[in-house]
Amino acid sequence: MVQFVPWGQGDEDAFNKLQAGKADFYLGDKVFARTDRGKVELFDLLKVDEKRGRLYIVHVKKGFSAKMRDVCSQLRLTADVISADILNGKSMLEIYYDEWHSEGHAGSVTRAAFLSWFDYEIVYVILCSTPNEFVADDFQQHRLTSHIARREIMSIKNEMKIRGREFRLAHTRYSG
Repeated sequence: MVQFVPWGQGDEDAFNKLQAGKADFYLGDKVFARTDRGKVELFDLLKVDEKRGRLYIVHVKKGFSAKMRDVCSQLRLTADVISADILNGKSMLEIYYDEWHSEGHAGSVTRAAFLSWFDYEIVYVILCSTPNEFVADDFQQHRLTSHIARREIMSIKNEMKIRGREFRLAHTRYSG
């Protein structure tokens, strides 16, 4: 699985920028694709693993609370939009690249390279941060108590599996 930096004291924006500074990570926060479903933020972060042929599409959320409902909904929409666009020749992703590039997030990544990443195995990731370890004991000892968050994560995990999509829940610690 992908390794993430610790959250630190900042907000989601600061974390995303810090993580995007690491090798093979790219920022996409606040860049929107225009689709028939409206504007869609495709990812907060992309992680490209060329050696393994994997593209990690990451949505980030601070905490493990009812906010998981929003990020799960966002990830479902992202997966649907990307899957449909891949089947239709990646025309939306081509236009998205122009926006992403104009925001300065592409660096030296060409349009051809960006589009080729979507031929890799795509892994959809929700990254949440908590001050807890995020291990079974934290759930069993009720240190992570949001029933909504638990339910939403289980729901999206099952839905993604049924649709043949790979989903991972990831964690990074924050202090405070």
